[in-house]
Amino acid sequence: MTNKHIGSSLESLFEELGELEEVKRLALKKGIAVTILDRLAELSLTKAEFATKLRTSRSQLDRLLDPDDTSVTLRTLVRAATVLDLEVECGLRAPARAPVVSIFLSRRSGTPEFGRAHAYAGDVGPVATPAVCSGEMNAA
Repeated sequence: MTNKHIGSSLESLFEELGELEEVKRLALKKGIAVTILDRLAELSLTKAEFATKLRTSRSQLDRLLDPDDTSVTLRTLVRAATVLDLEVECGLRAPARAPVVSIFLSRRSGTPEFGRAHAYAGDVGPVATPAVCSGEMNAA
């Protein structure tokens, strides 16, 4: 008896299960949440101080930082990046085997990019480090 799944990718498994889009959303949101938390630590800002600077509640901030809550808006993301002195870059493209989701975070002061997270369609989650959002979604 042969295993029909030998040689198949994790991406094809998630696609077969109908969960690929959810995995992509969760990977991107996890990268954003980890990046914000890392930047808060770097700036020695508490969540309460960050919520005050964002002019929002702690519960709203907790939703932003929750890696499982993928309903973050661009408005909230841009406000958070501004408070953290970061830039947000988002885009869509359809290359062959390029990252499905990328998060690029850079300081607004013009210093070099200091964080990047990539999630490929076959990845369960991103390798996350500080800063901005560039969502590159594979349209295939």
